[in-house]
Amino acid sequence: MTDTTTQPLEDLLREAESGAPEAMYRLGEVYSGGKNGLDRDLVAAATWWKKAAEAGLPKAMNNFALSLAFGLGVAIDLDQALRWWHLAAESGMAESMANIGSAYYNGKGVAVDLALAVDWWEKAARHGCPTAMYMVGKAYAEGRGVRKDFRQAVSWFREAADKGVAPAMQDLGSSLFQGRGIAPDRVEAIRWWQKAADLGLPMAWYNLGGAYYVTPELGRDRKMAVYCWIKAAVKGISRAVGKLRNPDLAQHVADELGRWRKKAEKGDTEAQTVMANAAVHGIGSPPNPAEALHWFGQAAENGDVDSMFSLGVAYHEGYGGPKDLIRAFGWLEKAVKGGSYQAANFLRHGQDGSA
Repeated sequence: MTDTTTQPLEDLLREAESGAPEAMYRLGEVYSGGKNGLDRDLVAAATWWKKAAEAGLPKAMNNFALSLAFGLGVAIDLDQALRWWHLAAESGMAESMANIGSAYYNGKGVAVDLALAVDWWEKAARHGCPTAMYMVGKAYAEGRGVRKDFRQAVSWFREAADKGVAPAMQDLGSSLFQGRGIAPDRVEAIRWWQKAADLGLPMAWYNLGGAYYVTPELGRDRKMAVYCWIKAAVKGISRAVGKLRNPDLAQHVADELGRWRKKAEKGDTEAQTVMANAAVHGIGSPPNPAEALHWFGQAAENGDVDSMFSLGVAYHEGYGGPKDLIRAFGWLEKAVKGGSYQAANFLRHGQDGSA
């Protein structure tokens, strides 16, 4: 079989239409992600995954089940989602085992059964699913479905963290920082929080800020604390916004935002999103909807999908300026093509998101 992740689209289509299950699956991936020059098309993705699933490919069964469970390109059908997950699990598909566990945990298509959820997660973990390893750790940490056992939780968090699961890195860091289920080691905790933050986990940025603020080994560095809290705040961590409103940090906040503003004015997309969200949340100054709209617009023009969504919602709601439904739907549709589930949900259900 040709590597369908790099082969020309015409070749991939030809293989899929000839009935090759792997090509059908890859074509679903292409449509799902809007790759190879195609617009994102969840209907086409689900269609090709269904064909590959019916041809017996376990990973296609898993993806088609996800489409059915969340209404991605097809009508929601939890019974069918579970049927496909069970078929894939019987073929050894670890991710499907984990998804069955989550169904029992959340009562999605079945009655809530926390013990059975953990059983499925442990089965998935034994089959090598890193996310399931993390979920087992959370179950032990919270005592949900199993007896609370922080040592067991830390063991699972470390296993998942070593395999790249950012939330596991975050929780492992918290366990190390607090000495919960393991001997305290703040330096090691900060190392794991930094890894999670580098992977984009907002809560890790929040915890890093707290660590810099209070930890002697880090010099109780308020400047770095503010930097980390700003990174968390612009990703929706409300507690970080509260920290940044501390009058004792006002000058540090002003200085840090000044550095971000200079970068934003030079066209840096991340900096533009920082300035937009600072204006939304009133970081460093009162909320400024017009300023937020300006910076979301700049970042959206630079290709930032989250900003496309926020800009679309802003125009839809008249945030920062008059309502403009033509612009609103134009930006929301661009966000959908860029892979924004929030934008897809907004267009489908009218659900509000961020400004």
